[in-house]
Amino acid sequence: SLTTGKILQVVHGSHTTEVSTTGTSFLDTGLSQAITPLQTGSQFLVFIHQHLSLVRSDNGQGGCLKLIQDSTTRFTPAENWQTYIVAGSVNPIGWRGYVSFTSKHAHGISAGTSTTYKTQMQIHVNSNSGEIYAQKSSNESMITIMEVAA
Repeated sequence: SLTTGKILQVVHGSHTTEVSTTGTSFLDTGLSQAITPLQTGSQFLVFIHQHLSLVRSDNGQGGCLKLIQDSTTRFTPAENWQTYIVAGSVNPIGWRGYVSFTSKHAHGISAGTSTTYKTQMQIHVNSNSGEIYAQKSSNESMITIMEVAA
């Protein structure tokens, strides 16, 4: 018998292929990982460490990520950006770094049924050459998923 809170399994994935967009709609970053639950009713703890780069040839730029489980959104930031840069007379402005977050939830699927998590990114402003990149210059993004007994 499994006890509550016991880690049942851990899976890890990474992605280094650069993806970019100038669109303001969410776009897949390429980072994804599948997991097949060992126990019905357990929970997933998902850790994301996503490399992002923001650019714009005018003041201010932001970007955000969301977490999708198959077709269900599991995490979206309250603001329309998680990271934001402001610049004075610098032209163009840019930022490169990592956005990290954790999501914990019941997965709602039966043991033995595979599910896939992925991240999507969105730029805040696309005017003045605004763009967002994931894995710029082949920097690594990572996802770790833990199945926890309920």
